[in-house]
Amino acid sequence: GSTTNGVSATYQGKVASQRLFLQSTPTYNGAYAITPEFVVDDISEYKVRFKAGVGSHNYSTPHNCGTYSHDRSLLVGIVTDPYDLSTLVILDTLTDLSVDLRTYEVYFDTYKHDLNNQKGKHVIFQSFGAVQNKVYVDDVEMLRIGECPRFLFSVDTATYSSITLNINSIPATYEVKYATKA
Repeated sequence: GSTTNGVSATYQGKVASQRLFLQSTPTYNGAYAITPEFVVDDISEYKVRFKAGVGSHNYSTPHNCGTYSHDRSLLVGIVTDPYDLSTLVILDTLTDLSVDLRTYEVYFDTYKHDLNNQKGKHVIFQSFGAVQNKVYVDDVEMLRIGECPRFLFSVDTATYSSITLNINSIPATYEVKYATKA
């Protein structure tokens, strides 16, 4: 595989050496990859699920290492025209990515259209940071959003033994299950 403008040109799912690699550097900020067109009636009825991480070449926290700072972030959005980035609509910015690949989901239900009132069907992944950013992406899936309502929550208060959440969705009672990760 070859690398041009920070984008790895080889890919084979579930093989560590064949993940999509995006790198932004001090001289090239904004490496991106755009998927082929998804053949769907309305992309806002879908979400994209994928794995992303910074790999072992980065550090476990954002830091400054001489002239390079590692941002560990990934922008995810939709473009109408893959040859015209002015049609890009960013839907999520993932920050503080882990060294290990973790699964992420970005919902497109808030996407209406681009500046020209067109609806895109291409997903874009973009490495973008202040100075240096290296991101791996793997196992990309486009899935229809299910019937279960998606809810957003924020932490109201947290202590060693309890947590209070604010849930902004349809008023309902939820059972929350949690586990500690070893």
